[in-house]
Amino acid sequence: TDTTNPNLDTAESFCFEDMADHWAKTDVMAMYKAGIVTGVTEKTFEPDRNITRAEFAALIARTLKLEDKTAGFKDVDSAEWYSVYVGACADAGIITGFDGLFRPNDNITRQEMAVIIVNAYSYLGKSGANGGIDSFTDKSEIADWAKSSVDVASSVGLISGMGDGTFGPA
Repeated sequence: TDTTNPNLDTAESFCFEDMADHWAKTDVMAMYKAGIVTGVTEKTFEPDRNITRAEFAALIARTLKLEDKTAGFKDVDSAEWYSVYVGACADAGIITGFDGLFRPNDNITRQEMAVIIVNAYSYLGKSGANGGIDSFTDKSEIADWAKSSVDVASSVGLISGMGDGTFGPA
């Protein structure tokens, strides 16, 4: 699947109305041009809203240019737009569910993002460092299943804290 957005000559030539003065405008426009992200509507991006687990799986699958696959989760209907992305990420070992469920419409947590990002990083053949988790004042609130991923992701600069010394895992 060609994931580039042919409607743009340059990322700077277009802006969602709600991105005009947003701090992430340059990055969002670059991802839009590359076909990684789309708007919520043709004119809005909604940069400050939460993202679902399905939306995040789509971002990862598009970024890595994973081949579309059928999702094997009980709660991922093959007719849904995100099914092939969830399936592609699951097939690549980047995402897993729990008890046969993926919970595609749940908002993704930062600790879930960290696990998926580190799995994608590993998928690319990269390995991480350790020690980044120690800088977070709320590291005791990070779930045991996510601690090593938060550590790697923060150590190699794939994810950062909230600016106040916390990670904000949930």
